[in-house]
Formats: sequence, C-alpha cells, structure tokens
Amino acid sequence: MKRKSDFNELLREALALEKEIRAHQALGYKAQKLSAKAFLREALQNAGKSEKQIRALWQTLEEKRQILLNIWSFITALKQNFAGQQEMGAIGCLDPPRENLVSFAPNRDMTALLVELSTLGGAWSVLDLVAVATLWAMEECPEAFGAIEDSLLQNGERWNVKHQRHSELLEKIPKEFTPEDLSYLDIGGGLCKVAFRVSAGEVPLHPTLNAGERLVSWLMQHPDAL
Repeated sequence: MKRKSDFNELLREALALEKEIRAHQALGYKAQKLSAKAFLREALQNAGKSEKQIRALWQTLEEKRQILLNIWSFITALKQNFAGQQEMGAIGCLDPPRENLVSFAPNRDMTALLVELSTLGGAWSVLDLVAVATLWAMEECPEAFGAIEDSLLQNGERWNVKHQRHSELLEKIPKEFTPEDLSYLDIGGGLCKVAFRVSAGEVPLHPTLNAGERLVSWLMQHPDAL
C-alpha cells in the first residue's frame, strides 16, 4: 500500500495529464497540423532551398504569371489546401506534401507544369513550388495552420507517451490507495458506501474498473480538493 501523500501525488499527476489532454483535444484540427513556422521549415527542407531562394522564385513567378498558367494553377491549388480554402470541412495537408502532387496539377497532369518549370532556368523542382505555396498561404491565412512546432512524427510519439502514462495512472488509482484515502458511509441495511475521501464521499470506489476515470473527472470539477 502507498502512503496517503503518494496517492495524492498520483492524483495530481493524473489530473495534470487530464487537463493537458483535454486542452490538446480542444484545439481540434490544429492539434494535428504543423504550425506555420514548422510547415515552412519542412517545405524548405524538402525543397533543399533557403527561404530567400524561394522568395526569389516567387517573385519570378509573379513577373511571368501570364505565361506560367499551369504553375500558377498548381500553386493556387496547394495554397488553397494549406490555407483551408478547399471544400467545406476539409482539413487539408497536415504537413508539406512530397508525394502524389499530381492531384494538385491541372487535369492531374504534370507534363505542362514541368515544361514551364524548365523555362525558368536553374534547378527548380515541384517541391520548390510547394514551398512557394506555403509562403503564400502563411501570408494570406496564417490562422489556418496548426499548433505542432516539431514534426508530425515527433508530435505523435510525444502524445502516445502522454496517453499511455495517463492510462497507467487511471489504472493505478483504484489499486494504490491506503485505508485513509477512503471514506465509509453507513447507508443502512448493513451496507456501507466506500468512496474516495478526497471526493468528500461523492465518488465511490466501486466499480473499480472505471474508478480512476470517475475520480479524475470529479477532480476536474473540483481542482481545489487536492
């Protein structure tokens, strides 16, 4: 059995994680998508270019907008996707795409676009156009990006650890208390209600299968109880 102070520390950690997880869920799609800064960082890494180089390309494209129709159709489609301006309810790309880019090309054909790219001189690629579209979306609709500052992989791994720890704590709650952590209320007929003392008797120990979830939910409503 654990000492009462240890049990309260267990509850405090579980409550802190519960608050963090709920706040993260409240972000909606932003919890799944890279921030504008991270989105641009990955787009530049994918292209192998600096922001200065991509802005120079963007300027060139602006100057030749009337003759680079396929390129502009491509980056417009990308920009709309990144900025959440496509069909209602669609989240769009969560990070800069590197594959299946043909879906953004006019008539789903990259041939004319690649021909236009070849006329620009230099070693420009389709991934450079993704970076241009990222800059455009950032400037036009910065609020459309998410809250992830590292990568989708690192973010997913970090939250997997948090959720696993949260589940472990909830499982420990109905197992690692001391008798002093419980209250006993005579409810008549020779029966006694056993509840967690911290909840002022409001959260019963049984059924133990979901006791952790019930107690932490109660603490969310009564954070001063600890």
